[in-house]
Amino acid sequence: MSIISLFKAFSSTVFSSLYRLKAAFFTTTLIRIRQQQLQYRCYHQTEWQSLTSFDQLYLNRFSTVILLLPTIDCSFQQRYFPQHLLSEAELAEAVHLDIAQWSPWTEAVDYFFNYQLIKQNWQVDIWVWPRSMAHYWRQQLPYCTHILPEIVWYSGQLKTADSLLIHRENQHYYYALVNPRGYISQLFWITHSQQIQRYWHSWGLPKISHFWLTENIENDWYPNQLPQPQLFSMTGKIQPHWLKLTRLSDSPEWTNPWNYQRSWLLIIAAFILWMIADTFVLSSQLETIQSQLQYTRKIANHALQLRQQVQQQHSILHQLQTVRYQQQLPLYLIAILSQRIPENIWITHLQLQQDQLDLNGQGKQVLRLLALLEQISGVRQVLLLNDIRPDPQTGEELFQIRLILNHSIEKK
Repeated sequence: MSIISLFKAFSSTVFSSLYRLKAAFFTTTLIRIRQQQLQYRCYHQTEWQSLTSFDQLYLNRFSTVILLLPTIDCSFQQRYFPQHLLSEAELAEAVHLDIAQWSPWTEAVDYFFNYQLIKQNWQVDIWVWPRSMAHYWRQQLPYCTHILPEIVWYSGQLKTADSLLIHRENQHYYYALVNPRGYISQLFWITHSQQIQRYWHSWGLPKISHFWLTENIENDWYPNQLPQPQLFSMTGKIQPHWLKLTRLSDSPEWTNPWNYQRSWLLIIAAFILWMIADTFVLSSQLETIQSQLQYTRKIANHALQLRQQVQQQHSILHQLQTVRYQQQLPLYLIAILSQRIPENIWITHLQLQQDQLDLNGQGKQVLRLLALLEQISGVRQVLLLNDIRPDPQTGEELFQIRLILNHSIEKK
């Protein structure tokens, strides 16, 4: 078996174990109300079941329990607010004040809303329900994390093009036009199948590409000329940000790190204690290292001082050699000139200034003399200071030559 096959088998085992762990601890249970009775369904189940005992739910601290309120007990309104008058941060306050104007209940209400920006206006879909009704059903449950209308649970799962959603609760039928983001743009409640075509025409016979059913119904309840209906998957999930909006304020969200403050504080306290203990150990080790560094630095400084002394001695020796060379150079040049100057050339004047030696004289074949002078060791450059011209009386060439000398050992 190859390494790739072993890796694939190992990855599959790990992922399946993680999935089983997630399914065991992070369970999600839906609760709905039918004929004043509670029904429940988990994601791994395909049918709704009557809730007769809370032991059926298998809840734990990490479970998500979503209470789906009957649509008939909720009120839906679609409101518009100008963007230039309200910012996104001010929408929540505006919705809260707006509900008081049209809510069908005089008592306290709870609500859920979502919004989108359309043509410089905030389109806000608002669902309202009596707080006492939701509180009553919530008291029937040992644990609840979210509350929202049942039809919103289904519309929030749609992410396709414009769709028609037919939802049935008991003997009530709800028809909703849902846009690709899951927002309901039109909603009506039908009690007789004869009302379908009238409402459908009042919508202007919208063109839709998907037709969804929350459960099977008779064909008489379908509008004309629609695509084949599709039944909702029993494992569908609402969009995550909708769940965040409908989470109850007293229900902790375990995916939020701020809800683990106590655990984080314990971990941080343990970490600080460990750091303090480790600091003492590191402090003793640091003292040892510092003493070793001081000893090494002392040896390095001593070695640097010895190196500087050697360099100073080399510099002094070089200076002595240069002075000696400069003292011997004139005598050396005079001796060389006396040996190499041809017999038919005479030096009449010789002057040494710093690194320049001027030669004046006369003779024949002066150019040959220039070549001989360039070969003398210690001469850096030979310059002819005048044009070579013969003496009118003797016929010999007069010359003025300057030798540029080396005055250091390195240039020799």
